[in-house]
Amino acid sequence: MWNDTVRLMRGLGYPEAWLEEAAEYGDEDAYVAFDPSWVGEFPEIPEQTVDQLVRRQAEKSPNSPALRYLGRTLSYADFEDLIGRAAGVLRAQGVGKGDVVAVMVPTSAMHWVVFFALARLGAVHCGVNVMYRADELSYQLADAGANAIVCLDHFLPLVEGLPPEVRPTHVLSTTLGDLADPTFQPYGSLHDWWKPHGGTGSSATPLLEAMRSVEPIRESSDADVRTELGQIVYTSGTTGRPKGVMQTHYNMIHNALTHTLAMVTTTTPVTYSPMPMFHTGGFFVYSLPVFARGGVVVPRPLFDPSDALACITEERVNVLFGPPTLFAALLAHGLDGYDLAGIEICATGAAPVPKDLARRWKAATGLVMRSGWGMSELNSLGTYNALPGRTDLNTVGVPVVGEMRVVNVSRDVVGRDEVGEIEFRGMQVSRGYLGKPDETAITFQPDGWVRTGDAGLINRNGFLEYVDRIKDLIIVSGYNVAPAEIEAVIRAVPGVTEVAVVGEPHEYKGEVPVAYVSGDVTERAVLDFCQQKLSKIKVPARVQVMEELPKSSMGKVMKGRLGQHARDVR
Repeated sequence: MWNDTVRLMRGLGYPEAWLEEAAEYGDEDAYVAFDPSWVGEFPEIPEQTVDQLVRRQAEKSPNSPALRYLGRTLSYADFEDLIGRAAGVLRAQGVGKGDVVAVMVPTSAMHWVVFFALARLGAVHCGVNVMYRADELSYQLADAGANAIVCLDHFLPLVEGLPPEVRPTHVLSTTLGDLADPTFQPYGSLHDWWKPHGGTGSSATPLLEAMRSVEPIRESSDADVRTELGQIVYTSGTTGRPKGVMQTHYNMIHNALTHTLAMVTTTTPVTYSPMPMFHTGGFFVYSLPVFARGGVVVPRPLFDPSDALACITEERVNVLFGPPTLFAALLAHGLDGYDLAGIEICATGAAPVPKDLARRWKAATGLVMRSGWGMSELNSLGTYNALPGRTDLNTVGVPVVGEMRVVNVSRDVVGRDEVGEIEFRGMQVSRGYLGKPDETAITFQPDGWVRTGDAGLINRNGFLEYVDRIKDLIIVSGYNVAPAEIEAVIRAVPGVTEVAVVGEPHEYKGEVPVAYVSGDVTERAVLDFCQQKLSKIKVPARVQVMEELPKSSMGKVMKGRLGQHARDVR
């Protein structure tokens, strides 16, 4: 088996130094490499931009459905034509190889068209959180160096009101109704965004309208896919402001093809996709792998339990992925009257899975909830717990492709069943953090290992058991929220002397931020200020004003005590 592993690693371009190191680990070491025996035939990873996934399917099965978006089906031939036309419009706007384009559009058919069109041009997709306020958007646009933005029409006032120094030169707009069935009736909260924005005077270019008259671009860029960026994904960290994770074109096509091996269906895959496309999970778990297999992606701009269950039933969805909160919301809604019999794979991630949730889901549906572990720096899945022949649902699994080890504070490999920091290595690993060499050097080691900041152990059977986060992050509904970013905002509230933000357990969201402050200030004043400056998920669930925050002998706020207080409150 090990010889097969080495052969495949070498075929993926593993440096010989990595292979020599891997050969030194013994059975008692907390180290495990992917086992090719479960794969069968391993796919060749082409040195091409990721838009080739759609082109290949359009040539092979042009009439097969690719997207079903709000009542309308787009074939692979339709999809390929739309990608070429969007690429033509973007090129006419001055977008070329290496240019960064921000995309502030909910999950939709048009967002997928733009994503692949940018890949065709060798440009860089940079998804923007659609909940961002002006300050957050300004930071990301400036940090990424975006010279163009594609945004939902409702966000045009926000974009056009930005300071000139950060506002992109080129602005293109789209609506949620673009590429949908004109007769589609919006569901739930989609009503608020469904009608075109009534504002006037915008200079933005309506993307779909421009696509109708442009000559489509059929040929892909000659980008150096191993080194040139295809996407920047912003992820929160302990330093406060989000960091841009640099993903190459090769990173993306590598994971699109290898992830197809992890979740195999007996029929053509059809996936319900509400995951946001500013998050790496929105791409790799599980939409891009579905396109790679010629399957059907069903994008939904906003998650609504009633719509989700109706969509799963009507579209005969057989792959269902989402954070634990998605499954909790479906159970809370009630499953009576909906047909979930077509689902073959239920998978979750982005946050620890409560055992009770998995138990209740199986009791209600008969379906086993599978899960894995990963991070944006790995471009999604690092491990999965239900690979063919390598299944242990009480763990977060084994490497899909790559290597994993657990180390102590000196970065020496510990033994099996010993807790330490999880490190990961593989050809899918991102290039680092955009414009942040110091942070990159801390996380991305010269020997190829990524320091994840997560604690875990590798058990005697070679499966990873997740223990806790070493990083000081709060995971709200599957999204990383940095306490330092919230603290920086609260410090600007008049009257605040000191502040600390910690995570408080929440039955539905997993965790929510809670702020502890001292000074001459009220809870209401802090909350009002945060609501003006922060996305909804970053606004503290509550604020507690204290006479003084607990500190160590070195004067550092003892967040552990505050965290315990938050847990005691619950």
